[in-house]
Amino acid sequence: IFRVSITGLKKTDGADASIEYTCEMASLFAQDVANIEISDLTAQLRAGENMQLSAAVIPAYADDLTVVWSSADPEIATVDANGYVTARRAGECDIIAIGANGKYDVCRLNVTE
Repeated sequence: IFRVSITGLKKTDGADASIEYTCEMASLFAQDVANIEISDLTAQLRAGENMQLSAAVIPAYADDLTVVWSSADPEIATVDANGYVTARRAGECDIIAIGANGKYDVCRLNVTE
């Protein structure tokens, strides 16, 4: 995606003018996900607390930017489809973000009482 800005133009009345637009390029070849990067690789919460995780798909121009979230132990912590984590009880578990082609990253969560 390119942001184009053209300056130095003049309107018919002589006033300065500019043009700005965004151009999205398309590839003729499939662009697979190379990596997933979670915002926090480790985190600590108390039972009952929440946090928001995010995951970046690398490259950002991959054909499928879908990320699926899961918890390795939902009794310790749950995560919704948007990466919102809820700590449920003390323990450790992994919060996992998985890309469309199976690439993934993990946040190691430690929940205390």
